[in-house]
Formats: sequence, structure tokens, C-alpha cells
Amino acid sequence: MHINVKGPDTREIEGYLKGLEPAVFSIVKGGTKDWVLRAHRASKANLYGSGSDAPGSYPVPVRTGNTWSSESYILPGQSKHGLSAGPLEGFLVNTAAGAGVIHEGTHTQRAFGPRPFESDAVEDTRDDAVNGMLVNIRRVVTH
Repeated sequence: MHINVKGPDTREIEGYLKGLEPAVFSIVKGGTKDWVLRAHRASKANLYGSGSDAPGSYPVPVRTGNTWSSESYILPGQSKHGLSAGPLEGFLVNTAAGAGVIHEGTHTQRAFGPRPFESDAVEDTRDDAVNGMLVNIRRVVTH
């Protein structure tokens, strides 16, 4: 799951970046890092349902712990798993063989439908992350 601060719902952030001092860029880079870490924690929570829950439950029930333990991230400016994040982006990455099938609700998980643990995590943390960046940017801009 790609997390990118440059997008249609973050134009306000991009507007502040243009022509402002490097401190603003640093704030957004730090905010992006914070967002990735928050989304990572939320994604892991979405993969930590009770093992006694019925198959197809959400949060995803833990059976072996492989999908949960395979959830990782790439911070701004880092590279791993064949992906490189720019200075204002990061990634949630799950290397478990069945992670994509669970997320998309395909193949063996078709009967259960999608359980978008990463997408939900990004959406659930978006407002706090973007608002935090905007508060800090406004502090720099108004001083």
C-alpha cells in the first residue's frame, strides 16, 4: 500500500510547500514518516483479530501470525523489498504469501470478501496525519 502526500486530497499541503523555506519541507517529511508509522501500527491491529473468531472476520483473525509478522513499512527516503520511497512518501508492505489475497478478497478468500487491512489503516490515520502537518506548517508560516 503506497502512502503518498502528493495527491488530490492533499493539495493544501502542496500549496504551502511551493516557495516556502526548507523548514516546511522538513515538517512534511517528518509528518509523512509519522503517518507511515501510525498507519503501520493500525495495519498490524487490523491483522490481530482473535484466533477464535470465525474465518473471514475483520480484524483478520490470527492463525499462525505470519501475515501479522510480515507487515512492515518503508519510511521516506528509504528502500527495501524492491521499493524506494521518495522524501514525501512511504509504503506499507506485507511480504506474506497470502496477504494480497486477504487484502483484496480474491482466490481462497473470495467467500469472505476484501479485508483491506492496509488501505483501512491509511484512511484511518489520514486526517490526524494531514492535520498535524498543517498545524506545524501554519506555525512556521505565521512566524
